[in-house]
Amino acid sequence: MHTPLISNKEIKEVFDLSAKAVAAIGTDEFPGLLCQICEYLSAYDTVMGYAFIPGELPRPLFNDFHKREIENCWIPYFEGAYLLDPFYELSKQRVEDGFYHLRDIAPDDFFESDYFKNFYVPTRLRDETSLIVNINESVQIHLSLGLRDNRSALTTDDLHRLDLVESLFISLIRSHWPEIRSDLSQDTGRVGAHLEKAFQLFGSSCLSDRECEIVRCILRGHSSKSIARLLEISPETVKVYRKRIHQKLEITSHGELFSIFLECLKNVPVGSMEDPIKYR
Repeated sequence: MHTPLISNKEIKEVFDLSAKAVAAIGTDEFPGLLCQICEYLSAYDTVMGYAFIPGELPRPLFNDFHKREIENCWIPYFEGAYLLDPFYELSKQRVEDGFYHLRDIAPDDFFESDYFKNFYVPTRLRDETSLIVNINESVQIHLSLGLRDNRSALTTDDLHRLDLVESLFISLIRSHWPEIRSDLSQDTGRVGAHLEKAFQLFGSSCLSDRECEIVRCILRGHSSKSIARLLEISPETVKVYRKRIHQKLEITSHGELFSIFLECLKNVPVGSMEDPIKYR
């Protein structure tokens, strides 16, 4: 006999928690109840929510991180590191509502990247799935579910159980956060657009356009083979470009490139149209 994905007892518990979440819409208790449902249905044990709006800094909504994790990872993420997040890149494609698994969308070398080492490893996160909800034509809310290293591996059943409540979660999130508006006239808007531009200009004073393009791919976690496919050039040509980039930036590793990038983003003045590397 086929074992059901969710038992009658679990169905009742999910219904009870969902009823409480509905009653808590518009209150501070709502995010916590949403977290309880997620963690009850799967092995995920940390939940965070944020909104992506074109041209703006991501807008934090809630998280269940510890204080040290907030200081070391959460805050730096919203100060600029989000530019390298696969889910941020996905948000710009305006994908449909639904769950998206990190391992399905990340570049091939992402789990060896310095971004992963600096923003996943310190929080003990080793996997992530995000529920993307389009609130309107410009605003997306991401409900990010993380798996820490002290929990069992994710199973297919975990993902299927979340699929069962996908439409429920989408409806709850839209009801609780119905009117997140663009804030381009405020500091978050100006700084968000500034950081996006700084990312595009990074290295432009000493690197060619193609080399800058490859730098952005490296920072996002693409291997030479992946970059070659994206840019329609040979892997050998990518390796030549990598060597030139190291020589011109006077670096010897990807780790140095990542550190310089974050340092320059932090130092470049808002509104500057110069290469951020000048503020190294």
